Amino acid sequence: MKVGIIGCGFIGNTLANAIEGMDEIEELYLFDHTISCTEGLAATLLKAKSTSKVEELITKADLVIEPLHKAQ
Repeated sequence: MKVGIIGCGFIGNTLANAIEGMDEIEELYLFDHTISCTEGLAATLLKAKSTSKVEELITKADLVIEPLHKAQ
């Protein structure tokens, strides 16, 4: 399976690190409006690939996750 994460903040980073350890996941695509966040996170993971276009992530991934933080 190929997974995409839109947003590489704290929650996205936590998810990406958890997904990295899952044997079922072949590739992990990352997107964030701040490309340095995307590239920095991708550099720490073997399965991850950064993309600068959300459309590319959506096209390539079987599952897309957009972690949201709801302020209380």
